[in-house]
Amino acid sequence: MARVQYLNARRRLGLLCVSLALTGCMTGPDFVPPSNDTVPTTFSRPDLINPTSSDDAALQADIMRWWEAFDDPVLNRIMATAVENNWDVLIATQRIEQARAQAVSTQSQLFPQASLGPSIGRQQTGTTNKMSGLGLVEALGLPLNVTWETDMFGQIKRSTESQVAKVRAAEAYRKNVLVSLTSELASYYSNLRMLQAQIDYTEKAIEASNRRLELTRVLLKKGIDSDLNLAQYEQAYELQLSQLPPLKAQRDWAMYQCAFLVGGFPLDLKASLEKPGMPLLTRKPLPAALPSQMLRNRPDIRQAEQVLASSTAQIGVAEAAFMPDFSIPLGAGYNTGPWGLLFNPASFIWSWAVNVTQPLFTGGQLQARLALANATREQDRLAYEKAVRQAMTDVEKALTGFENYRAQRSKLQQTVQAQQQVFANNQVLYKVGIQPEFQYLESLIGLNNNRISLVQAQNQEAVQLISYYKALGGGWQWEAPNTQSPLDDGMTTPGTFKQIMKDNLSALSTSGAGPKATAESGSVQ
Repeated sequence: MARVQYLNARRRLGLLCVSLALTGCMTGPDFVPPSNDTVPTTFSRPDLINPTSSDDAALQADIMRWWEAFDDPVLNRIMATAVENNWDVLIATQRIEQARAQAVSTQSQLFPQASLGPSIGRQQTGTTNKMSGLGLVEALGLPLNVTWETDMFGQIKRSTESQVAKVRAAEAYRKNVLVSLTSELASYYSNLRMLQAQIDYTEKAIEASNRRLELTRVLLKKGIDSDLNLAQYEQAYELQLSQLPPLKAQRDWAMYQCAFLVGGFPLDLKASLEKPGMPLLTRKPLPAALPSQMLRNRPDIRQAEQVLASSTAQIGVAEAAFMPDFSIPLGAGYNTGPWGLLFNPASFIWSWAVNVTQPLFTGGQLQARLALANATREQDRLAYEKAVRQAMTDVEKALTGFENYRAQRSKLQQTVQAQQQVFANNQVLYKVGIQPEFQYLESLIGLNNNRISLVQAQNQEAVQLISYYKALGGGWQWEAPNTQSPLDDGMTTPGTFKQIMKDNLSALSTSGAGPKATAESGSVQ
């Protein structure tokens, strides 16, 4: 009985040692997301925000496809093309795949590494040498080598943790690209519509100025007008003419940039965009959001947080480098001279060992790597804090800009309406012959100049609204949720090695005596 207890104690000790070898102990700090306790609880202008959309679901619905608030079918159509074909989005997608591959490569070091090295050879030696004269020598080997890194102190696990955080950072970066893309495309589209309207009003003003200049010359010949008025009108006419070419150049540039953002060549959208359209107008109230909601929505904040998580894990990697490194090489196979005896039991060979490597002196290299990891982590923490404050600043700037440009647009709209009434009265008086054409032209020129100012203010108001949606992190929520594990390399198609192994292991588990608990594929302990 005592011997049985002794054996059980030895077995328990052995199992404990094996468990420690398998799990190890993790060096370095665990990542704790920043609390953001110092972030303000509200924005400075709640009066500008729609009070009925304060919950997360309503906010997501408002900013999912925020550009639809402008009710512009052309913008909706080119936006749908852009999110699928934009080059920056496609590049960001491949960066995710690159990060996944790196994470899988790092995690693979946790598993035993097996290799098969068959060899075959034949050698003719001289027979006159009594020591080595063996004549014809045959050699055939079929060794299987297995090496396992125990990762006793969690260096590989921390490296995997760091790489997984980089995958999530790459995913957040792609979402941030979508946020920037949608806001940039909408801004260029708004500028395009403004420039088209501005060109139209400028051409009408030039036409009226030219007619006014002709009348002035006629009156001057009759001695009714003066050279001073003629010079002033000529100067105004030439100034208006000089404004037209830059406007057309800016219009074409905006059109080319829209085509580039949707992934095409400069003239690909000419048929869709060359016809002037209405300037973008704000038709809905601003969506409500709290600073905490904004921080959850903005992918650049998520990216900064995951970069911080990655650098935190790298501290554990640097600390584990100070600890002993355990590895277990195993070898087994067959080695024989006569080929016919390859699988003879007497030809079987095997070997095993436990290798331990403990750094003693590295000239300060390990200390420098640890200092570098700590400095990088602190740098990323500061970058996160900066990103949070930048996000708050973006929202406040957008709210302030929207309020002031909306006020300017409202005043200019009243001015244009009053000017339109003046012009309509002058037009009626001119047609019935009560008022001269000169005064009618003056009111027409003034009306078109005020219209130019109005469309510029409308564009600025739209751009500020676009900036507000961007500041809230809107534009990526329309995508389906990504359920793929950061450690999934995507090799799940039939016939691949990973899928074959998965199928075989599934078949073995289903044929067992009882059910087994399964862990999520790719999870990091």
